[in-house]
Amino acid sequence: MQFEKSFIAATKEYSDYYRNVPAPYIRGTFTLEGMPKKSEIVITALGFYDLYINGHRITKGILAPYICNPEQVVVYDCYEIGDYLRLGKNVIGLILGNGFTNNYGGRPWEIDKASFRAAPKTAFCVEADGKKVLSTEKMLKWAPSAILNDDYREGEIYDARKEIAGWNLPEFDDSDWAETIHAATPTGHCVMADFEPIREYKKRKAVRIIPLKDGYLYDFGVNTAGIPVLKIDGKAGQKVTLVCGEWFKDGDMDTKNIQCWVRYREMDREIQKIEYTCKGERGEGFTPCFSYYGFRYVKVTGIEDWQASEDLVVMSEQSSALRRRGSFYCSDEYANRMLPRESPRAGRQCGRNLQISRLFEVNTQG
Repeated sequence: MQFEKSFIAATKEYSDYYRNVPAPYIRGTFTLEGMPKKSEIVITALGFYDLYINGHRITKGILAPYICNPEQVVVYDCYEIGDYLRLGKNVIGLILGNGFTNNYGGRPWEIDKASFRAAPKTAFCVEADGKKVLSTEKMLKWAPSAILNDDYREGEIYDARKEIAGWNLPEFDDSDWAETIHAATPTGHCVMADFEPIREYKKRKAVRIIPLKDGYLYDFGVNTAGIPVLKIDGKAGQKVTLVCGEWFKDGDMDTKNIQCWVRYREMDREIQKIEYTCKGERGEGFTPCFSYYGFRYVKVTGIEDWQASEDLVVMSEQSSALRRRGSFYCSDEYANRMLPRESPRAGRQCGRNLQISRLFEVNTQG
């Protein structure tokens, strides 16, 4: 399949510290009169995408299609989608996140001043038996999602009351949605992703929950990379805040060590922060989609005492899904302990997202 180079966006506006521009829902439809023998979608986004076919989430990796400088390289993914198609009307659904395209939290590296800074945009093409049935050459439909703001370092703001039920299903009526707009085509070289996707490695429960004067501190016992996952019996309109950090000092969590001096000097706000507004349903929750964090602790505020259960927040530990290439063991027990056998110790990096630093042993297929 060919790379589609016609990019679309929902709007020219983009988020910053002081203005929320929601991540867009985007949908496009096509009709099949017969089931194809082979069907594929080749897709990219600047910055991130979350992909659905007829309501099925098929995004193959976290933070897809991964970080790149679009003036140098534009990374595409290819999916076989035949198992998700049906006769008649089909729909491609996307949620777009800012990624590096609008990384306003990258101030210490001046990424917020990048020449390619823009609202998130996408380009894709769907083929059935070699025939193009849908692409971003045509304008699609969009509406604001419940993700009110996202920055992959700073965090996400999510209002569950603004979710649109069934938005990614074929029968959904999008007649009142707005049309997308044309977006500038990046100048970088197009490449197909041939590297390992980022995936969840394991889930961790807190080893202890510490009451604080203004909330609760969830301690997961290991400093690693990933995201906190929230599950709560919430009240409509209840605002819950999660802040991820690495230090527990003087009876509270301290994020000074992860706030680079430029940001800490100029900003009076937390980094690695998730704000979630409940819709008022039992067992509702939130899994961050367009951000990741280096942390051991999660400070939770905005909850009542009875909500501070061990299942309220769990850690989704994430890393590149590298194949096992070998193992290492020596007579020095200290060296052996520095090469953990149970979890990747992925660090905070501004390059290729969650690069695994577990050099010798990883538990994936191989």
